[in-house]
Amino acid sequence: MEFVGLERFLFSFVFVLGLIGILGLLARKYGAKSLNIKPKGEARLQVTETLALDPRFRLFIVRRDEVEHLIVKGPEGVQVIESGFPRKKEPLLPEEPQFISGKTDDDA
Repeated sequence: MEFVGLERFLFSFVFVLGLIGILGLLARKYGAKSLNIKPKGEARLQVTETLALDPRFRLFIVRRDEVEHLIVKGPEGVQVIESGFPRKKEPLLPEEPQFISGKTDDDA
């Protein structure tokens, strides 16, 4: 009787592991797409920059709706250092260089 009980246990164990594996594959293939609420282009939250201060402390600049927050993460937890400063506007194109010539409009 013990061999039948062991055989039944092993069959059930392998069957349950197989079901978990199949569900994991189905979740990866079909479930991940349905979990996204917003497309990637419309993300409101973004980690703009990170800086490792030492092996235990790290600084983050997190942007939310065009407002940035400075956060430090360490062994004691996460702490907000500065909050609500506006996003630094970077020029889309660099300014064109202005050349200075020796000639003026009067000389031409």
